[in-house]
Amino acid sequence: MKEQKLGFIREQTAKRFAGVSERAFPTENHPQFITNSDSTLSLLLSRDGSTVRKVINCEADGLAGNTLNEALFYLTIADNLPRRNIVVPKLFGARLVEGHCMELDIEFLDGTKVLGIEDKSTAAFAFGKAAAFLNHAVQCEENWWLPRSSGVGNVLKNRSTRDLEDLLALVSRPDLLPDFQAFQGQADAINAMYDEGYPTICHGDANDENIRRTEDGSSIVAFDWARVCAGRVGDDLARILYPALIVKTSVETADALKAAERDIVDQYMNGVNSERIDAGEPMFDRALVERCAHIKTVALSFGIVPLLRRILTRLQNSSSFDGRLRTAQAFLELMAERARCLTTEGSLFGMTTAKIEDRYYGSVVSEYDKARAKTERWWKEDAAVRKYLEKHKTASVLDLPVGTGRFISAYKALEMKLTGIDVSDAMLDRAREFAEELDYHDGTFATGDALKPQPPEFECDVGVCMRFLNWMARPNAEMAFKNIAAASRQAMIFGVTFIDESTFEGKDRARVERNLLNAHSKPVGEGLPPNGPHSMVLLREWIEQSGFTIQDETVIFEGKNGLENKVFYLVRK
Repeated sequence: MKEQKLGFIREQTAKRFAGVSERAFPTENHPQFITNSDSTLSLLLSRDGSTVRKVINCEADGLAGNTLNEALFYLTIADNLPRRNIVVPKLFGARLVEGHCMELDIEFLDGTKVLGIEDKSTAAFAFGKAAAFLNHAVQCEENWWLPRSSGVGNVLKNRSTRDLEDLLALVSRPDLLPDFQAFQGQADAINAMYDEGYPTICHGDANDENIRRTEDGSSIVAFDWARVCAGRVGDDLARILYPALIVKTSVETADALKAAERDIVDQYMNGVNSERIDAGEPMFDRALVERCAHIKTVALSFGIVPLLRRILTRLQNSSSFDGRLRTAQAFLELMAERARCLTTEGSLFGMTTAKIEDRYYGSVVSEYDKARAKTERWWKEDAAVRKYLEKHKTASVLDLPVGTGRFISAYKALEMKLTGIDVSDAMLDRAREFAEELDYHDGTFATGDALKPQPPEFECDVGVCMRFLNWMARPNAEMAFKNIAAASRQAMIFGVTFIDESTFEGKDRARVERNLLNAHSKPVGEGLPPNGPHSMVLLREWIEQSGFTIQDETVIFEGKNGLENKVFYLVRK
């Protein structure tokens, strides 16, 4: 059935061109040449001529679909792209040859330049706008033919790690192998995470061979759409970043690599959300987009390993070998860290919503307040939160997770309107009971998930989040924080345990950073997920990126080795 359907669509594609005179094939005034099935359009840009003819045998394994998809992309999608940012070659025509080949008559674009690292931000911005723009197009019925991109990919699930093992041995980091193996082993779960992202249409192969710039640098030119697919916002970002950042730069630490990524990712998100704002639609959540990009970068790293090995082998007797070796090591360390963050066993992924739900159900609920009340920490937190809430009398407040309704008495005293959200129905039932006991009737309670963007009806003047983020490892904690922040119009109050690694130097700082990296690797008890401190350096970044500034903070407790817990009061800039 699939072959019949493909055959029908292929025939209809050719017929659609045949009936349009201005797209007749071949074109009279365009010199043409043929590329074989393993060439790409971008490799031919330096040759003379204004048209590229691409011929692929439709019966060859995997190639027929790719050529057909490229033709359909030009027919149904290309004209809808925001061309002020991305220039796409025109397709003049398509035809079948002897029933077995499809020929595409594609415009030749002269004067394009290879992207330098300085152009990556421009490319990221353009692709961000395109990803947001195509969010609706991917769901159109006429685009049903688009192949689906998964986060990890079926090929990677069973891919040999021999090349990876050899490279890890070469850079003296064989200890990182289990992180990559766990990523492979949990491919299905990671693909499910990827699917939670925002749908869009992806180029599918946005590497430096296929993405160039116009001579004046004002626009990005995107060639070779044979791998166009339905994926998630953030998918193409992975190939814009890598392998360019490790081939065209000399970064030698994982932190430097993150810094090099940051500006490019910032521009991608600027492109995404500027397009959303222009369309009058809600902005996309950065944490969700970055998670999809991280999934793709780790998956992509398996394919980059042979390239790194070839580079290091070629430079083995060169003076630049040591620098390239450190770059390879930094890349593998960063990818291993992300693999740990994305896997659920012995990992940094931390508490999932399912684990949170299990943690706060049934008999646990009845003991919840008893276990925490009357402790010094409890009363200190209570006093700090009430002090900050007093600045917002009569305002609306989002309490997430609301738990058993710990601060309902404060909301009542300050005449605040509460939206209480929790993943646990049992907790919500107890919060409702508590509100009844206090004769408080200005609250709404609903089941919700902090790991997903909050719906508009949950948005409030002030957001409150206590004792929650430390149950979640870095990716989920960031996502939850930014989702709550996005739903808080004026201010946010949150409590968190952290270590400020910027107060340490040298080996001490390296030790603290390693400890923070592994802070969510061990459960705190039987049936409980990990609970650990977060990096204050990252917390400041999340606050800044969310559009807030720290106006005040209250110390709740201090521990050994720089451990602190504070309640922070944030206000919108």
